[in-house]
Amino acid sequence: MKKILSQPYPLITVTGTKGKTTIIRLLDFVYRGLKFDTLRVDTDGHFVNGKQKSDYFYSREYWGMVPNNCPGRFLFELGNEPLINSENKICLLEAAIGSSSLLGLGYFRHNIGIWTNIYRDHITNVRIKNRKDIYNAKRFIFQGIRKGGIFIYNSSDKYLVKQLNKEKIKRTKIAVGYEVDNLDRFLLKGNYFFQINRENKELIFYKAGDKKDICNLEKIPFSFRGNFEPNLFNIAFVYAGLFAQLGERKFLRKVPEITEILMAYSVNPEGGRLVFVRKKDYQLIIDFAHEAESFKQIAKLAKSVAKNRVVGVLRVDPSRINKDIKNIAKQISKYYDYIYIYDKVDGKKMKESIGVAEGKKRGIGETANLLSKYLQEVGFANQEVVVEEDDALLSAVKNVRPGDVIVYIGDGYNHKETLQKVNRL
Repeated sequence: MKKILSQPYPLITVTGTKGKTTIIRLLDFVYRGLKFDTLRVDTDGHFVNGKQKSDYFYSREYWGMVPNNCPGRFLFELGNEPLINSENKICLLEAAIGSSSLLGLGYFRHNIGIWTNIYRDHITNVRIKNRKDIYNAKRFIFQGIRKGGIFIYNSSDKYLVKQLNKEKIKRTKIAVGYEVDNLDRFLLKGNYFFQINRENKELIFYKAGDKKDICNLEKIPFSFRGNFEPNLFNIAFVYAGLFAQLGERKFLRKVPEITEILMAYSVNPEGGRLVFVRKKDYQLIIDFAHEAESFKQIAKLAKSVAKNRVVGVLRVDPSRINKDIKNIAKQISKYYDYIYIYDKVDGKKMKESIGVAEGKKRGIGETANLLSKYLQEVGFANQEVVVEEDDALLSAVKNVRPGDVIVYIGDGYNHKETLQKVNRL
C-alpha cells in the first residue's frame, strides 16, 4: 500500500515579485532538452512537455483563480501519458502570492524552493500593506521544502536577505547574486553560492574550499548581451535549480550541455514577456511589467538598442496605492523620453477596478491621471494620458521617429491578441 504523502517525483517551486514565469519557462526548456518529461504551471496555464493543456482564461472560468494560485491542482497530469510511465520527470510550479491564502499550494511539500526577490507589489493597504506583508505571505517557499531539500534565494536583494537572516532555516541554501554576506562562513555550513560577476558577467560556482567557472552569461542570447540585468539573475537561478536537483557531480558534468541548450533559447512571441518586434524604422518591446523596477529595467534594455528615443506605452495597475504610483513616476521619468499613459479602467474593458487601493475602487482614467500628475511633479513633461490602450499604442506609432524603441506594456493576459495587434501596425 502506497503512503498517502509519498512523492515519487521532484518538484521545483518558484516565487517572488519578478522572474517567476521566466525561470519556470527556462527550466522547462532545459529539462526537455535533457530528455526529461515536464509538467509546468505558470501565469498562462499548465503544460505537459511544452504543450499547453489549459490557459489563463480556463483557470479563471472553471477554478475561479489564476493558474499560478494553488498550482498543485495540476499535478493530476502525473497520472496521464507520458508522465505516468516516465522515470525522468520534473514538476515546475510558479506560485503567486495568492498561494499563501486559503487556496494554498495544492500539494504538501516541494523539493526545491526558489525565491527571486521582493519588490513593492500587490500593496493595496488591505491584505498586503508593506513589503513585510509580502515576505510573510511568501514564506511558504522555504517552509514547504521537504527534508533533504534545498532553498535558493537572491543574495543581492538586501530586504529579502535581512528578513531571511531572522529565520532558522534548516535546509541547505544556495545563494544567487553578486555577493553573499560572510561567504566563507556561509559555505562552511554546507551551503553554495552562484556568483554573477559584475564586471565580466561570468557565473561562478562556490562551495567550501573550491570554486568553478560555469559560463559567461552575456554570451547567452537571452541575456541580451548582458544588458538586461533581470535575465542575468533568471539564468543564474536556472543553473542553481539544476544543480540542486541533479546533484553536484551530474550537474558539473552536464554544464556544457545545459549551456548549449540555453544558447538556443528564444522567447515565445505569444508568451507576453520581452518580445521584440522590428518594424521598418523602429522597434517595439512588448512586456508585462507591473512595478517600478521592471519599468526601469525594460527602459534600460530599450536604451541599449535604441538609435533614438525610448517611448513608453505604459499603465499602472489600479490596485497600486498612491505612494507606489508616485515611486513609479519617479523611476520612469529617468529612463523614458516620452510616455503615453493608458488605463486598465477604460470604460470599455473595465468600468471600475476589480481590486481596491487606498480603501476604494478606482474609476475610469483615475490611475492614469494619478501617474500623469506624479510625473508632472517630478518635472517630466513629455507625457500624455490616452485612456484606451489601443489608442495609446496608435498614438505612439503615429508619432514614432526613426530609430525609436517603443516599450509597450500590454494588459498581461491575452498575449496572442496583443502580438497580432502589434503585427498589424
